[in-house]
Amino acid sequence: MRTKRKKKRARSLSGKLALTTMAMLLAMWLAVGTVLVVSTAREIIDGGYEKATSLVNDYRYDSYLRAYTPAQEDDWWIQHALEGYNRFLTPVMNSGLPTRYLQYNFTWVDDEEENHVLLPVHTLIGIRLQSKEEAPMGMFLLLDELSAADLAQISRQIRVHCPPLSATGTRNGLLFKVDTITIGDRTYSTGRTGGTDTVSVGEKTSLGSPEPYTISPRAARSEQDWELLLGAQDWLFSDYDDQRAPWQDYISRYFSYASVIYMDGPDEPEVWVGVVLAATPLRTALQEHMGTLLILLALVPVLGFLFSAIIHNMVVLPIRQTQKDFQKVAALDFGGLEGDTNRLDELGDLNRSLRQMADTLQNRWDDERALERRRQDFVSAASHELKTPLALMRGYTEGLEQGIGDREEYLAGMEREIQRMNTLVMEMLDQTKLERIDDLSSLDAIDLSQLVNRQLEQLAPLFAALHVTVQIKQGLLIPGDRPLLEQAVGNLLTNAAKFCRPGGCVCVTLKAGEHGPVLTIDNDADPIPAHQLPRLFEPFFRGDQARDRSGSGLGLSIARRIFQLHHLDCQIQNTDTGIRVRVLPISIRE
Repeated sequence: MRTKRKKKRARSLSGKLALTTMAMLLAMWLAVGTVLVVSTAREIIDGGYEKATSLVNDYRYDSYLRAYTPAQEDDWWIQHALEGYNRFLTPVMNSGLPTRYLQYNFTWVDDEEENHVLLPVHTLIGIRLQSKEEAPMGMFLLLDELSAADLAQISRQIRVHCPPLSATGTRNGLLFKVDTITIGDRTYSTGRTGGTDTVSVGEKTSLGSPEPYTISPRAARSEQDWELLLGAQDWLFSDYDDQRAPWQDYISRYFSYASVIYMDGPDEPEVWVGVVLAATPLRTALQEHMGTLLILLALVPVLGFLFSAIIHNMVVLPIRQTQKDFQKVAALDFGGLEGDTNRLDELGDLNRSLRQMADTLQNRWDDERALERRRQDFVSAASHELKTPLALMRGYTEGLEQGIGDREEYLAGMEREIQRMNTLVMEMLDQTKLERIDDLSSLDAIDLSQLVNRQLEQLAPLFAALHVTVQIKQGLLIPGDRPLLEQAVGNLLTNAAKFCRPGGCVCVTLKAGEHGPVLTIDNDADPIPAHQLPRLFEPFFRGDQARDRSGSGLGLSIARRIFQLHHLDCQIQNTDTGIRVRVLPISIRE
């Protein structure tokens, strides 16, 4: 069960957003870290030569170096330099981390054949003693004959604490050329032999006391660092032709510069000073930014979950609410939708579209139910309307069977009821057919003026006992179906004549309106109750009991549907003298 929940959570939008966010943040972290490290590495590469040049220019004018006489003062100068701190023998750049370059300094003179003769004054590689108890303070154990692997191992040994040290070799003042050296339980050999001097240093005895010895340069840690330092001298004096690929400069790179020292004495030989800077640009850049990158990496899950929580509240929860609204709509519940429609984003658009769809479906649902009710009412009314003539015909039939009454009168009555049923059925078929039509398939140009005149001529017997006034503007055309329009206009005229008071007046007017013809039919009749006016166009509705009930109640319903198919509206209203029926374009409906 728990596994299913975990899988469901992983498939949820919140889980996907959290994972996607963290993946994007990791990608951004990687991109930013790469740019940061590579740009710093490029800075190291671009600044190496300038840094070497600057150092050489400083050494050229150094008073301590300018007082140096190679032929007479090698030992004295070195001994005197080791008694204190000399920035040429032990450069500040090599004293500790972080540093971008490992510095190696040289001095040399050129002989008569222009060969380079190295002088003893150069950057020292080895161990500097700090204790006064067992060895002279400042003594330097030279280890430049050891391999890079051995120097890296020694550096790792004394990084945390200094174990006991003992060495054999040849001592010259404060310089001690090591043959073998033992640090802790490991012994290292430089390959030299014959030395008879020894030196030993014990462990650090108390917390807080200085370390008894240190390795120089302290900045060199890895085997690659020591290889670069030990190879600096060969690189300086070799015919170095840089044929390496550009990307290799980011792994390791030398920078060098050399110049003559300005000696104090005018007859002193030219002494050259050179500086070689060794760099591992990518590794150094990574070390510089490691702390920042680790902090940013630690922030990735924190920011990822924070961002996913924000997205959960801003997106996931509203989507779930919208999902509930969809479920309501699917269950035909179109009310009570709670999705936020005030949002100005895509979710707001979705909720507004959903509300619009719900309203449309609600209207269609209401229309369908209303249509179904009308159908039921239609069937019920039709059944009721057919029931009366059928009952009469049954009575006539029974009278004929029993020989009661006038045979000819009964047969005439049966014929009237059959005709009434036939008319009713035909009108019901017309009503049903018209309800199924949405648009008329073919339209002709109909002369409405001529059509109204013709209907008046055909229905003239109905108006024989009435006063008829006709005002028809000739030549008014509309697109339409002639038989349907004749039926609709005929129904209106028939009703006007049927419900007019005896000897009353009927006024038929057809005029041109702004948007099309307007037909008005006025007759003298009793007013229709206001609550019945909206229902006059319902099928089988006849109004109050006092009115004539000889018709089927479908005439006005059929007429209005025909006018609607012609984009016309039919209105009935009471006037001071009777009833008015108006047919006019829907665009100017009042």
